[in-house]
Amino acid sequence: MSDKKVSLSATVSAKIDPSLKVNLLKRASDLGVTVSELVSNCIVRGLSGDLHKSIQKENDLPLRQFFSYQHLPKDKQEVSKRFTELADYISDELPRNPETFACIRKLLEAKDCAVRSSFMK
Repeated sequence: MSDKKVSLSATVSAKIDPSLKVNLLKRASDLGVTVSELVSNCIVRGLSGDLHKSIQKENDLPLRQFFSYQHLPKDKQEVSKRFTELADYISDELPRNPETFACIRKLLEAKDCAVRSSFMK
């Protein structure tokens, strides 16, 4: 890992959501860059909204991490991808409440069944 210091200035730190702060620090540390470099890079690329959405999704709905499908064989990825798209829609459009969490959990269970079914002979 780089020896660059990963920190947030006091002014930036006071203005952002605590959960976003933790995620920014972790991402910057993982990449070996400062938070300023991470945020600047995202703003230059026009990704600031996407970065926030991505971090917020992971933080609000921890089960979202299990919707990845890149590890699956190419022919099985399409099965899982459909569920991931629906999980994205749910994460983006529905309010955060117990029913949304239950919906994501049950969608994950359905996705797992569908993927296992695609492997059966």
